[in-house]
Amino acid sequence: MKRKLLKTMLMTFAVAACAAGFAACTPQQNDDAELSWGDVYTISAAYTQAKELGYTGSLEEFIAAISGKDGADGQDGKDGQDGKDGEDGKDGVGIADMKIEDGRLYVTLSDGKKLDCGAVTSGSSSGEDGKDGEDGLSAYEIYKKYHPEYTGTEQEWIESLKGADGEKGDKGEDGADGKDGVGIAQIYLNGAGELVIVGTDGSILFQQKLPEGGSSVTPDAQQFTYEISADGKSYTITGIGSILSTDIVIPSTYNGLPVTAIGGVAFADCSTIKSVIIPDSVTSIGARAFGGCRSLTEVIIPDSITSIGSAAFDGCYSLKYNTYDNALYLGNENNPYVALIKAVNQDITGCQINDRTKIICVCAFEGCTALISITIPDGVTEIGDSAFSGCTALISITIPDGVTEIGYETFYGCTSLESITIPDSVTEIGDVVFNYCTSLTSITIPDSVTSIGSSAFSGCASLESITIPDGVTSIRNYTFYGCTSLESITIPDSVTEIGDSAFEGCTSLESINIPDSVTFIDFRAFYNCTSLTSITIPDSVTSIYGSAFSGCASLESITIPDSVTFIDYRAFYNCTSLTSITIPDGVTSIGNSAFAGCTSLTSITIPDSVAEIGYDAFGGCTSLKTVYYAGSKEDWEKIAVIGAIFDNNIMLENAEIIFNYRG
Repeated sequence: MKRKLLKTMLMTFAVAACAAGFAACTPQQNDDAELSWGDVYTISAAYTQAKELGYTGSLEEFIAAISGKDGADGQDGKDGQDGKDGEDGKDGVGIADMKIEDGRLYVTLSDGKKLDCGAVTSGSSSGEDGKDGEDGLSAYEIYKKYHPEYTGTEQEWIESLKGADGEKGDKGEDGADGKDGVGIAQIYLNGAGELVIVGTDGSILFQQKLPEGGSSVTPDAQQFTYEISADGKSYTITGIGSILSTDIVIPSTYNGLPVTAIGGVAFADCSTIKSVIIPDSVTSIGARAFGGCRSLTEVIIPDSITSIGSAAFDGCYSLKYNTYDNALYLGNENNPYVALIKAVNQDITGCQINDRTKIICVCAFEGCTALISITIPDGVTEIGDSAFSGCTALISITIPDGVTEIGYETFYGCTSLESITIPDSVTEIGDVVFNYCTSLTSITIPDSVTSIGSSAFSGCASLESITIPDGVTSIRNYTFYGCTSLESITIPDSVTEIGDSAFEGCTSLESINIPDSVTFIDFRAFYNCTSLTSITIPDSVTSIYGSAFSGCASLESITIPDSVTFIDYRAFYNCTSLTSITIPDGVTSIGNSAFAGCTSLTSITIPDSVAEIGYDAFGGCTSLKTVYYAGSKEDWEKIAVIGAIFDNNIMLENAEIIFNYRG
């Protein structure tokens, strides 16, 4: 009964409070009246009402009187398993401002929208004054007055108002695993006027052109800078643009085309970037793309990546790697070992590269002077420049079938390397690849190779023989420079060019066959091949450039074809064993010092096509006795006038000249 009375009083207060609230919020018909909100019945208001009914206690006593006793705590439920991150919630729309204008309520939302809530008024008449409460009566006395049948004490009455103990709580159920969430990483308007929303996994969650006037976002806001490919089918990200986020998500598409590359220095020195997610559409990361990103801690590399440029992550001092057997990797959740970035340190003696690795990055093991052995798994498709440069203890290595190119300086200075296996998949051997591999005695280049770079085998002092495959078209500059043990080499018919110093310093090379496909022999091509005794130059050659055979001290004879029109300076300088030479009819110019220092040269045949003989062309030819000239004395004298033939050519002047020679 006592509890019922208290509930009755509280319900009375609640009804009164609700009525007052509705009265305040309900628009009235009188639009000219001032706005007045109704009373709110709080505990304080209820206490006031009680006092009007004769209650004399304090507010604290009143609260204690009507408060129920707290129920006992229920037994803790078993902790549910942590769910995975859920999808990020969309931003809520709040109320930014409310005001009344001309008797109408206007609400402005946080997204800029303005709502008209209609006319609002309050009643214009005041309520009647309430009757005076009875003096001097406590709540207990008031209750007794209206309930004379109650015989309990005041304390018993107060106790009767307290709530009963709550029942024990039910045991909680295990929580279900939450699904992986995809949050919003970036929102921007692209150059086509499309609103693009990029998810945290790099996917495009939304891309749609906005109606005119439907957005206040400027076209260049919050987007990367891009460059379209030459064929117009893909994009490369070239810079961070106006992106302000510290957590970068590379979009998989832009303007409806795939994003396939991150350009060189695209994000270099962006010191605020903390994380980068790269989508599956990207296949290459350019040189120093993220170099100097000091705050970068995480990079997600997809399996689609096939190339990572030099110094792509240099200076990323906060970057966290995945470790496997003496090497540091970057990858993704499914494959943490996509790219081997570098060795854990330069003191390692061995390394088993993870079977799931695709790329060995530039300079990965550079300077690991104690590295003796390493196994490269079949899944590797790229070995970066200088990957094993300076590994002076490395003895042998096998390159897997998936590799198509051996890059710049890959094995430079591997002075202990004795053997290497190159698979048929390789099509290109880059510049300086085996430079100064001084212990390498032989190497087999597969037929699949079509290009051998400059200085590829330069300084391989122990290399004795090598066969160049048919697909190669050029022996480039310094390719076999300083291969002092090289005795023989086969040049295929596919070669059209022998570059600068290609065989310079090959002091053991005794003979060489130059195929008909070669059109010119470049500067110093066979310079100082001191053991070369004979050489045949094919009819396809038109020019012999400077110092091409200079210093070939053992060269006794050489046949120059009629196709040659130009013998450059010092072409046969210091060929001290050369006894005679015939210059073909097509030659029009003999360059400066072309045969200077040929101390064994006794005779020379010169055609009447020669119009110029250069400075000191036969200087130091101390054995020269006879010059066979196809033209007349008058023609010879014209050469002397045009070419200043006798300036420092005293040996030519002293020789017997036989004119109109027909051989």
